[in-house]
Amino acid sequence: MRRIQGLYAVLALILASMLFVSGCNQGPRAASVNGTPITMQDLEKRIAYFELIYGHQLKGTDYQNARGQILDTMIDEQVLIQEAKKRGVKLNEKEVDKQYKEMLTYLQKDVFKGDKAKYKAGLTKAGLTEADLKDILVKMMTQRALFENVTKDVKTDNAEVKKIYDENKERFIQPERVRLLEIKVNSLAEAKKAAEALQEGKDFAEVAKQFKVKDGGDRGYVTRKGGLVQEVEDVAFSLKVGDISPIVKSHYAFHILKVTDHQAEKQFTFEEVKDDLTKQVIDAKKRQKFDEFRVDLNRKSKIIREE
Repeated sequence: MRRIQGLYAVLALILASMLFVSGCNQGPRAASVNGTPITMQDLEKRIAYFELIYGHQLKGTDYQNARGQILDTMIDEQVLIQEAKKRGVKLNEKEVDKQYKEMLTYLQKDVFKGDKAKYKAGLTKAGLTEADLKDILVKMMTQRALFENVTKDVKTDNAEVKKIYDENKERFIQPERVRLLEIKVNSLAEAKKAAEALQEGKDFAEVAKQFKVKDGGDRGYVTRKGGLVQEVEDVAFSLKVGDISPIVKSHYAFHILKVTDHQAEKQFTFEEVKDDLTKQVIDAKKRQKFDEFRVDLNRKSKIIREE
């Protein structure tokens, strides 16, 4: 009898232990999708992930708004992951490893500027581990794989793309533009020195560097109403190719300009834009199909939001 009582005691302890562990793993719920919980801990980790990625801690109203939006995203995510599992959607492990390494490299080099100690401290402060980061990445990649699975048969044809081109020709106009070099300095004395150097035949880019102008003063192609102050724009578009302007005074600086190319407004032909436009049409149709698919899945799912 004592042995049987002892056995019951052991079984009771094991059962209690199992219930305790199960309770710890679940924790308070933020929502559930078809019976699968999204815990408060899951939600807090996802918020911490976004704060880590963007290097910005959310507070007050921003935090509350983001919390709601992120929970909505996690609910959609869970619906899609369940559907991916039903469809047998699989990820390429090599691609997962590749993107995981890229994620860690981005965090370490770009977010934490190569400081490994700060990177580790940042993870700890956020309550995240690298395993958490990989789990989030896998969920994101699973959704993308489902997107490709659902939209793989989306197509278009030449007639549909041509119709869109014909109805939207104004979208396919390249405005008048110039390739502009600019030396910009704060004082008239500096501008005069730069102008003298250019008159002596010195290279524009070299003179620009002497006055600490980035990229040798090369601003690339610019258009009217494209960000130039009016005084500079007027001179830039009046210069002949190869000519150097006199000193131009604006409300905040002194400028010397050189134009190396001047292109008139151009209407792109259908053949010139066909490939890019075809891709845009297919991408738009895929997004529409997947959005409709996602909305229908959500409608059919049992979603309980507990927060």
